[in-house]
Amino acid sequence: MFKRILVLAVGLLMVPACFKAPHDAEYDRQNPNKVFIAGTTRNAVGIPVGKALVYLDTDLWDTTDLAGGFQADSVDPGIYTLKIERPIPLYDTILLEGACSLWAGRVIEDTTFFFRRAVWDMENEPGPMPAHWAPDTCGWKIVPDRDRPDNQVLAMRPHPFAFTDQGRALCQDVFKDFVYEVAVKPLFTNQSGWQAGVVWCYQNRSNYYRFRISETDLVCNYVTSSGSDTFFIRTPGRPRGAWYKIRIERAGSITRVFLDGSQIGRDIDKNPLADGKIGLWVQAETPLDSIAFQYDNIWIEPTK
Repeated sequence: MFKRILVLAVGLLMVPACFKAPHDAEYDRQNPNKVFIAGTTRNAVGIPVGKALVYLDTDLWDTTDLAGGFQADSVDPGIYTLKIERPIPLYDTILLEGACSLWAGRVIEDTTFFFRRAVWDMENEPGPMPAHWAPDTCGWKIVPDRDRPDNQVLAMRPHPFAFTDQGRALCQDVFKDFVYEVAVKPLFTNQSGWQAGVVWCYQNRSNYYRFRISETDLVCNYVTSSGSDTFFIRTPGRPRGAWYKIRIERAGSITRVFLDGSQIGRDIDKNPLADGKIGLWVQAETPLDSIAFQYDNIWIEPTK
């Protein structure tokens, strides 16, 4: 039965799916020898995944709605491969291969399937901020890409009267071990001291880890109330006006930092913070009411 299937599929699903026990019911009195399946899809932090394709074997049975819901009715009894995929590259595929045994007269409902990754592609976000995210400082909002208006991005606009502004936006979920990746594009500023990056294991404004890039250098440090403890500094930095991909891998006592696919600095084995929020971090002075930074294609895959 389905509960047994999930025990076999733990390696494929980040969170075990939850099932009501199947019960004998004729969902359609005209087809008492068929099977009915209904369920929902969510990502790793519980956000519904709409527009996902649901297959039994090679047959497309349904596309999930905005609430992540789907159903497959009038299913012939048999053993099936269940596959759910989201047709953008940031999502993994949920696959229960050759283990989906369905027999006549069964109704299987309230089933939740979890993708391994929590994904925020700004084209799919209905609000001014990505779901589960909130601005901590400065003005953040999803807007059209300045250089490609058909693309949506999460942009940061500092306070126009501040000499330099630190800006943060935080995911409201807590993570322990994970892979976290985001694309960032620094735009024009009034000064060469711009900095853009990410934070993780965020506790409060005086206690978190940070990796940031600038035109001068690449720096990873542990921010504390008394200052910061630097893990590494690498030169040269990176010019503004281009997209960069930052990736953080944290597993137990080890953290690794990557920029555009290459590891930056050494492995970090000093991790006094056990868990916390992830987020985005920037600092720059900009012209009046201008956008200084753009972020896109944020995803996090919890591993513990």
